[in-house]
Amino acid sequence: MIKKGSDIIIKKIAIITDVHGNLEALTSVLEDIKKNNFDEIICLGDSIDIGPNSKECIDLLIENNVKSVLGNHEIYLLRGTNFDSSIVGEEKEYYDWVKESLTEKEINYIKNCPLYFDININYKDGKFDKKYILCHYLLKDEKAIYPFEPNHLKKDIELWKKYNKDSITYLIGHLHNSFNINDVDGISGDHIEETDELTNIEIVESAGCSKDEFVSYASLEIGKSISLKNIKVKFDREKFINKVMNTEFPDKKNILKYFYGIEI
Repeated sequence: MIKKGSDIIIKKIAIITDVHGNLEALTSVLEDIKKNNFDEIICLGDSIDIGPNSKECIDLLIENNVKSVLGNHEIYLLRGTNFDSSIVGEEKEYYDWVKESLTEKEINYIKNCPLYFDININYKDGKFDKKYILCHYLLKDEKAIYPFEPNHLKKDIELWKKYNKDSITYLIGHLHNSFNINDVDGISGDHIEETDELTNIEIVESAGCSKDEFVSYASLEIGKSISLKNIKVKFDREKFINKVMNTEFPDKKNILKYFYGIEI
């Protein structure tokens, strides 16, 4: 339930991202979210591919009234992969394998996902005016066949400068793991050195891709102050890995190695 304070609506939002077909992880995350009384759940995309249960994960999002945006993997599903010359061989076969597993129900859910949601917060007689943009990754061109920035935030200070605006905070997924922003050449503390502006991009960690028994989601609490924190949740990794090992699909060796840390 949304509570009304004297000068602001207090709201608690759970944010998940990059489930990537990991049904065991998604189930554990949603159970934890339910225990913590969130008002709504928003997914930052990439619910499909990599893990073996893309269909079941989308069905669970639908069942739990989760609002979702498009990630790059949903873009591949809807628009194909031919525009990306790096996707060839077994990787391309894998995307086709996932698409064949989905029914009209899941595809229609994905088709209705936007590229982003925004949350506008204005209170204290306009003294606090902030917009939160929730997207899979930074949007370079919404009209392009692939709308996201190609470069990794950790390696490109120009992205931090390009999207820096005091009145906007970006909440993004895509990278699977957060990192120390001081590892970015050009950021010191929480400021961009060249402009002395505060950074304004927050990373939500993956709810499905993990090399240990923990995955993550984020809690965004909007009240007289705003807080964002990543929450770790334990899931049944052994059951998940056994399922992956016993399911035949293209590019399994690379998927296990790069996303779950398992060599076969």
